[in-house]
Amino acid sequence: MMMRDQQCLIDYLQTRSEVDPDRIGATGMSMGCTGSWWLAALDDRIKAIVGVCCFTRFTELLAHGNLRAHGIYYFVPGLLSRFDSEAIYSLVAPRPMLMLSGDQDAGAPTDGVITLENKLGAVYRLYGKPENFRSVIYQDTGHEYLPRDDRRNGAVVRAASASREMNQPPHKSTCRHNRKTFVIAKLHSQSVRWTEKR
Repeated sequence: MMMRDQQCLIDYLQTRSEVDPDRIGATGMSMGCTGSWWLAALDDRIKAIVGVCCFTRFTELLAHGNLRAHGIYYFVPGLLSRFDSEAIYSLVAPRPMLMLSGDQDAGAPTDGVITLENKLGAVYRLYGKPENFRSVIYQDTGHEYLPRDDRRNGAVVRAASASREMNQPPHKSTCRHNRKTFVIAKLHSQSVRWTEKR
């Protein structure tokens, strides 16, 4: 799952004087989305996540016969014999989580997304933080970054910045790209910088 790479990136970000170590989040699309929710589940230094395409429940993915919509990276051997993906997502609660899905995405069947919405909504309510979880299903949208008027990184940063945990003006966001997962760090400065690691 490449999670250790992501954790090393957090280690580095926390050494930077311009980064507030208490305001680091993660976002990504597809495999990056999966990396974001696994990273947040495994490392509480991630304070918020925004995932695009891959808000998936394994039971529905199997029922629809859509295993080929994901690569081998997506599956953890033996996981489904114990629990489904909501157990992993639940480890993120009560930290802010926004998941963006398309209703035509074979890798995230809508019935599974709705099941996850219900299960995670209940978990966030148990924590008394239902406002920290949100899922959006875009109509007539497949496995794509964001439909129509929402554009790549700007919409994600606005969504992450809108969460109560992350919205502390005058801080802005920066991203470091690592294997399709963006780690967003709140900075002490006024500028917004986007840097992509190739």
